Amino acid sequence: MLKVKNKKCINRLSDKAFQANKTRNFIAVIAIALTTILFTTLFTIGSGAIESFQYNTMLQAGSMSHGTIKFAPQGLLEKLKADPLIEEAGYRQVLADSVDNPEFLKRRVEMYYEDPTAARLGFISLKEGKLPEAENEIAMDTESLRLLGIPAKLGEKVTLLITVKGEQVEREFVLSGYWEPEKSAMNVGFALCSKAYTDKYAEELAYTYKENWYMSGSVMYEIMFKNTSNMTEKLQTVVENLGYSLDEKDENYLGCNVSWAYMSNSIGQDPTTVLAIAAALGLIILTGYLIIYNIFQISVIRDIRFYGLLKTIGTTGRQIRSIINRQGMRLSVYGIPAGLVIGFFIGKGIVPLIIDMSSYQEGVVNTSLNPFIFIGAALFSLFTVYISTRKPGKIAASISPVEAVKYTDISADVKKKRKKSTDGGKLYKMALSNLGRNRKRTVLVIISLSLSIILLNSVVTLTESFDLDKYLATFVDTDFLTANARYFNNEYHSPDERISESFISEIEKQPGFEEGGRIFISLNGTVIM
Repeated sequence: MLKVKNKKCINRLSDKAFQANKTRNFIAVIAIALTTILFTTLFTIGSGAIESFQYNTMLQAGSMSHGTIKFAPQGLLEKLKADPLIEEAGYRQVLADSVDNPEFLKRRVEMYYEDPTAARLGFISLKEGKLPEAENEIAMDTESLRLLGIPAKLGEKVTLLITVKGEQVEREFVLSGYWEPEKSAMNVGFALCSKAYTDKYAEELAYTYKENWYMSGSVMYEIMFKNTSNMTEKLQTVVENLGYSLDEKDENYLGCNVSWAYMSNSIGQDPTTVLAIAAALGLIILTGYLIIYNIFQISVIRDIRFYGLLKTIGTTGRQIRSIINRQGMRLSVYGIPAGLVIGFFIGKGIVPLIIDMSSYQEGVVNTSLNPFIFIGAALFSLFTVYISTRKPGKIAASISPVEAVKYTDISADVKKKRKKSTDGGKLYKMALSNLGRNRKRTVLVIISLSLSIILLNSVVTLTESFDLDKYLATFVDTDFLTANARYFNNEYHSPDERISESFISEIEKQPGFEEGGRIFISLNGTVIM
């Protein structure tokens, strides 16, 4: 068979047929745009929610690092930077076991030396000034300065009462820089000193953690891998490469943990989550497929005689399929971009509502223009259009000229029946009979309509199914816990720090109080209530 170069002719024929179906085109563009909106909205919500949850969880964790090596000796930083698994590493040294200023009773402050990498990973972005350089310089967050009654002004004197290895000392510093803490971050302040400070008090900051469990002098190494896949395994490999053990019973044990903020570290390992995401994508694809498929099938059936005539002049089935596929791709050029734009802004508007319903009501909302949102939504929409035009294309390609002339769109398994009626032709009876002419198409239309309702119902059920009270009931049995502020700072040492009976009595008198109880703690034989 001779191969004729008629691609331009086929394309021109496809374009002319496209222009002749303006109503079909309008409806198909809307269907493709709606399908794209579904994909784009889903991807935007997913990406924005994960990004926002991760960022706010990082703020609570105090670092955006992938992993942390805890309470380690000094001298490991260069080895970590040389490890092929690590992209960058930061250094944070603990300078005090506690900061004891009474102003920090309800919001404790931790004292460190941090190199620029560790400071950046710890969300420390100075509003004014610089990181400490001289041994008497210090940088602090504005909330800690406010508690001390010190204005956020460079050069201000800051006096801190600190405990280092059981010895309490008072030291005076000069403020070299300050930053604004995030409102949604953990309720902890930070005081950063200089490398010169660690050199001056090197003897005081000797590493003795494994001898007496004093944290002062120990180092935290903040690690960033090249990607977030298999972070637990990577961190374990890094520790072993340093020559340390992960077994707490070993003498060379070195503690480490992966950041719990990164959802990608758990989502891929949770089969239920993966199946839920796959089911949602499959449902959207199926919904879009049935809608677009029905549109093209009706269009092909209406123009079936046209395709039969094309067969009489030698058009092959492959060329007819190409005509229909080209029309589908051309409709996608109009429908997909509109769906991407509309879907992104719809998703961007929904993400804050989701965050507001979570535990991060005052948290940061991030919905960045992630290119993968648009690439993924466009590819899924193109795939939906492609599979939707295959069956109508096969119908048009397989029809013979003679069959096209007498084609009636009646299922082959439907037998003609003569009906006798005494009440005349009723509209609802005629409509019901018409549904039976092509039962397969009727079933597909019903399914496509049902899937739209199922999809909407699933989204509503998912967003409203979380009951915070039931969730909390699995962890705690009470609504409130009242104690001395030192209890929440893990510094509960004396019976003098218990709450008084008069205070308990006032709590019991409050409206809405139903019942309560006391927690008794035994410390060195002394019972604290």
